Amino acid sequence: MDDYSNHPVSLTEAKANRECNSALWTPRDALISMLRDIDSGEINPDALVAVCRTKDEDGVYRTTFVNATPDVHVAMGLLTRGHFRLMEA
Repeated sequence: MDDYSNHPVSLTEAKANRECNSALWTPRDALISMLRDIDSGEINPDALVAVCRTKDEDGVYRTTFVNATPDVHVAMGLLTRGHFRLMEA
């Protein structure tokens, strides 16, 4: 298993954090940041929901969704909490 606990912070991640601007993050940097926090023991999540957008060769946007949750209620709660956190920004 890969261990990201000591993975370096990218320049993009550092700038996004410094400026508190999520638009500066790359999706990969965001995922590695979370993996770094998990592998270092800083956080110990018991549920996760991840959603991403991709654009196909025809310019059509698609949504990919994965989740590791005990049930649909926890997934919906995480999505709702995420919605409120985004609105606070």
